[in-house]
Amino acid sequence: RSSLNTLSLQLKPLPILDLCYCWSLDFVESLAIISYRTKYILVMVEHCSKWIEFVALPQNSSKLVAMAFLD
Repeated sequence: RSSLNTLSLQLKPLPILDLCYCWSLDFVESLAIISYRTKYILVMVEHCSKWIEFVALPQNSSKLVAMAFLD
C-alpha cells in the first residue's frame, strides 16, 4: 500500500464568455439515405445558447464545413 500526497483535482467547466464565442462541430454519417448527394450531416452546437444547426453535406471536407459554418 502506497501513500501518495496528491491533491484531488476537480473538473471545471470551460468559461463561456459570450454568445457565438465557442462552437462545437462534428460529423454524423447519414444513418439513412436522404439523397444520393448527401452522405454526411454536420452538427454545429453553440455553447452559450445551446443552439443546434444541422447541415447535410455530400463530403466531409474542410472547404464545405467552412462554407456551411459561415452561411
